Amino acid sequence: MDKDLDQKGRFPLGLWPLTRDGNTISRPDPQQPCSKETQSQEHELLELINAALTRLDAGDFGYCLECGAAIGLDRLTRNPTESRCASCSSKRDD
Repeated sequence: MDKDLDQKGRFPLGLWPLTRDGNTISRPDPQQPCSKETQSQEHELLELINAALTRLDAGDFGYCLECGAAIGLDRLTRNPTESRCASCSSKRDD
């Protein structure tokens, strides 16, 4: 997995094409124009990635934005842009 990291030790965008809910974003044929929905999903993904990178640079990556608890490694492995622990995330969904 380390061979996939860029020069700053970060994963390139294409390795984790996930939306906030963990669904993958399929990439259309590069020769075809993107739909507004795809553009919106990609924009959302870039915002989530940038927010995660900001938390990483600040030393806050992996900690819940709501309660400050550590986000589980399994949860972060599934979705590295996750910003809330499972408990806070489930409370927010209710």
